[in-house]
Amino acid sequence: EGAAPASGTEIARRRDALAMDAPRDVMSSLLSDTMGGIDRVQNIIHDLRVFSRLDEAERQPTRLVEGVTSTLKILGKQLSNKEIEVSLNATEMEPLVAFPALLNQVIMNLLQNAIDAVDVGGTLQIDLTETETHQIIEVSDDGAGVEPDARARIFDPFFTTKDVGQGTGLGLSLSMDIVEKHGGQLSYIDGPLSGATFRVELPR
Repeated sequence: EGAAPASGTEIARRRDALAMDAPRDVMSSLLSDTMGGIDRVQNIIHDLRVFSRLDEAERQPTRLVEGVTSTLKILGKQLSNKEIEVSLNATEMEPLVAFPALLNQVIMNLLQNAIDAVDVGGTLQIDLTETETHQIIEVSDDGAGVEPDARARIFDPFFTTKDVGQGTGLGLSLSMDIVEKHGGQLSYIDGPLSGATFRVELPR
C-alpha cells in the first residue's frame, strides 16, 4: 500500500527546508549573472585585441596610453594578488606611427618585470611624457633594483637576475630589439622609486 500524498502544507515546509527560491527570483539572478559575465568577457576580448593588434602588421597610429591601460588590465589578476599600488601619470600626446603589437609587448615585458620585482603591497609607477623629439615611457618599481655590476648585462640575451626557473632572460633583450626597430632607446635609469626604472624613448 503506497504512502499517503503529502499535503500542501507539508510540501511548502519541505521546500522551505531545502531553501528553494521562487523560480522567478532564480531566473532573474541567473540572467543578471549571465549578462555580467558576458560584459566581462567582452571587456577581456577588447583588451586583448588592443594589446595584440594582430590585424595591424604595418605601422599604424598608436597611442601609448592605450597600450599601457590594456596591458594593466591583462595583468590585473597579478597586480591584485600582490596588492600592488599602480600609479599611471600620462600627458596628452599625439599618436605615434609604430607597430602597436610590438610596442605593447615591450610594455608587457617591463610591467611583468616590475610585478616580479616588488613584494606584496609594493608600488609600481608608469609615467608617459614627451619632449620636442620623443615620447617617453618610464616604468618604475620599489623593489630591490638591479645591482650596479649587473646593469651592463641586463639587456644581454639569456641574462636574468631572477631565480632559476623564474625567467628566460629574453624579455629585456627582445624589448631592446623592438625599441631599436622603432629608432628608439631602452635604458635603465635612476627613477622616482627605490627600485628599478626602465625608460623607453621613441621618436615622435
